[in-house]
Amino acid sequence: MRNRFVNIGGRTMKFQAMLGLSAVVIAALLFAGCTDEIEEALNPEVELQVMSAMTSYQSPESPRENVTEGYEYVYVKIELTNKNENLDQIFWAYEFGAEDAERNPYDAMFLSDLDEREQSSFNIKPEETKEFYVVFEVEVTVDLTLLILEMGADEDFTADIPSYTHLS
Repeated sequence: MRNRFVNIGGRTMKFQAMLGLSAVVIAALLFAGCTDEIEEALNPEVELQVMSAMTSYQSPESPRENVTEGYEYVYVKIELTNKNENLDQIFWAYEFGAEDAERNPYDAMFLSDLDEREQSSFNIKPEETKEFYVVFEVEVTVDLTLLILEMGADEDFTADIPSYTHLS
């Protein structure tokens, strides 16, 4: 009687199929305990609050630079809470945007700590809250009204920006 399984490299296809199936089962068992983390990564939960907004001639970057004539830096002070139970969240400037009353979009230029020093990102641990500035460079005639946090989730997180005094 002939062997019904093809011999490849000294092993039968049946052996290779069993080995592959075993690897899939082991991987599934390993990842079974990670479903909460995967769910939190795909659907992050945060609480976003805007505390205040102010304007400045100077950027938070080091060395501090003056704003281009006709423009101002708008520092939006936020409080951000990571509502996830298991997963740290890292926030970068490119995840933040804003809109004016006409819904024109603006991208954040910097993140800054409360001492107005530029930060590349903020890492927020589970159930932790941090306060920091999201900084925009806009024309002095622009009134930012809405802060937007885009995390790749199904919907964006938004908060109203209170009115602020423009530079003269």
